[in-house]
Amino acid sequence: MKLLFFIGSMRGGGAERVMAVLTDELAKRGHDVTLVVMSSYPSFYKLNKDIKLIQFNDRVNNRFFGKIKYKLKSYIFIRQNIKKLNPDVVISFMLSLNAMVLISSIFLKEPIIVSEHSTFDIKLPLKKRFQRFYLNKLADRVTVLTFHDYNFIGTRLKNKIVMPNPLSFVPLAKYNEDRKKNIIAAGSIDRFHGKGFDSLIKIWGKIANKYPEWKLLIAGGGNDENIRKLRELANEYNVNSQFELLGQVKNLDERFRESSIFVLSSRYEGFGMVLIEAMSQGCACISFDCTAGPREIINNNVDGILVEDQNMDAMTLALSDLIENEDKRERLATEAIKSVDRFSVKNIADKWERLFADLVEIKP
Repeated sequence: MKLLFFIGSMRGGGAERVMAVLTDELAKRGHDVTLVVMSSYPSFYKLNKDIKLIQFNDRVNNRFFGKIKYKLKSYIFIRQNIKKLNPDVVISFMLSLNAMVLISSIFLKEPIIVSEHSTFDIKLPLKKRFQRFYLNKLADRVTVLTFHDYNFIGTRLKNKIVMPNPLSFVPLAKYNEDRKKNIIAAGSIDRFHGKGFDSLIKIWGKIANKYPEWKLLIAGGGNDENIRKLRELANEYNVNSQFELLGQVKNLDERFRESSIFVLSSRYEGFGMVLIEAMSQGCACISFDCTAGPREIINNNVDGILVEDQNMDAMTLALSDLIENEDKRERLATEAIKSVDRFSVKNIADKWERLFADLVEIKP
């Protein structure tokens, strides 16, 4: 099948990692895959050599008319590629680009799938709400990450379908005991508030002195200002000697394999891809039960720990319990490795292929 994917950039991030993993698997299965990236920056993730890569090389001009010109060129570029490549299905990732692809493809015959990668159950500006609940009606299908979002949307989008993210790492065959006394978290530093890294540092500040051999690591890239804010917070809570910002990490699977505990401290999640990645590498995982995502991944006290959403005292106690209980960490991690098979690349790619087949079958 001829598949045309669109994404804003491949510079790093959860949705970008999903794009790399999914297109790689589909190319391996013999599909003719083209990836259009709406920026000229190189991909942070390795792409399959059989994927045809097209990049939009124009740079935005910050002047008013420069921005308008850039937008118009973007719409034309998207439409020209759809017409030129004549794919069986077009797939777009991320909210803002989804809107552009839908507008650019008006009156074209190709089926359009837009893939949403953050929860719908969150306050958004009027423009983004319009894109989500009105423009998305133009798509043939809208993929959402969780059943929570599916139910939250209700009848506002009848073209929705649940499509979880695929696991990007190969799960361990069995739990490895040679782990460092590291607690790890991961995500964009520029979105540290949404990821709850500020809360996590405060939580660590309450108990770090009780566990001098343990260290909190946060993996993820970000700008200097946000990095400085987290460093200042670590200094304020006296955890500098037991805290490290790792920056953007390519070998995140290795970091997970050598760490004992993974913490998802997010205030909100679209899905929690980093959570299934950490589970697959044998971390004992603990997460706030935020609005969407974690509760559809973790079976509480079986393959991970769910803590009442944003209850920092409860998270502090639960984290202390995991630090002190090695047998519990091993039990949770062992079950986690087994449980993430449902998110394997094979299983998720199978779901995508069934969706493609359904749309091609009904195409006029």
